[in-house]
Amino acid sequence: MTISFKQKYFEELIAAAGLVYDAVKRSSSLNNNIEVKKEMELLDRILEERKDECFDEEGKKQKKEDEKKIVGKMINPSDPDASWGAKSDKKFFAGYKVESNLDHKYGIITAIEADKAGHPEEKSAAPLLEQQKENLGIVPLHFTADAKYDFGNTRTELKALGVSNLYIPLVPTKNKERGLVWDNFYFECGHLFCPAGYPAERRFEEYELVMKGERYKIEPRQADLKNNHGLKRARYRGLSRVRIQAYLAAMASNLKKWFKKIMGALKDGTLKTLSLLAALAPPKGGVCPDDG
Repeated sequence: MTISFKQKYFEELIAAAGLVYDAVKRSSSLNNNIEVKKEMELLDRILEERKDECFDEEGKKQKKEDEKKIVGKMINPSDPDASWGAKSDKKFFAGYKVESNLDHKYGIITAIEADKAGHPEEKSAAPLLEQQKENLGIVPLHFTADAKYDFGNTRTELKALGVSNLYIPLVPTKNKERGLVWDNFYFECGHLFCPAGYPAERRFEEYELVMKGERYKIEPRQADLKNNHGLKRARYRGLSRVRIQAYLAAMASNLKKWFKKIMGALKDGTLKTLSLLAALAPPKGGVCPDDG
């Protein structure tokens, strides 16, 4: 097996960092230093995340396509909160992740949060709804989302918060372990029943109508935040600062949406007033009656 210069250098660097870490750990005076403790925690995380990043037995470096080996790992010690995330099994991104709730009727962002890139999206659904409930006192009658929110306990948590109807696609590969595959659903007396024996609350026609009519609306707002309000790039280092950036972006986007709606209402009102005045005006070429 041939060992490349990069491989040898990488392994020597990791080994040297490990020796430094062990030496500092043995020093009681250094361990009592607050700044040293902070740097040691950072080094400990780096070593832990990189321990499986060495070359394999055949001398091949691990591939980034291996989601479990890359998601959540630190990108640079200058910003420990910035990490790797995955949009799919083969598509990755670096930095942070911003998720939001949207009122489908008016297009207003009702809750927003920034997290590390590797943070599972399904774990944000309930906290975002709790944030919306606390700040606005609003619990939606129904909740629409993509298939990523079918993971974990999302459905149970949202139901507990008072959401009546959930429109979230099932993920066959993830629900197979729980028995939630189409082969285990059955029809009886004209109703669809899940494996646990509960009847479907709504017809498929309604489900498809809601998914097609409302789910797509969140994507343009996310794109607006990203392309027009600066969320394409984190302006600051650290999760707390990125959250502030996300809140300010949402405020700007909502103000723009609100202003556009108000101006639209004013335009409609003006046109309606002009129409009424036109109806009261005398016909073109006519002569006004003489009051005298």
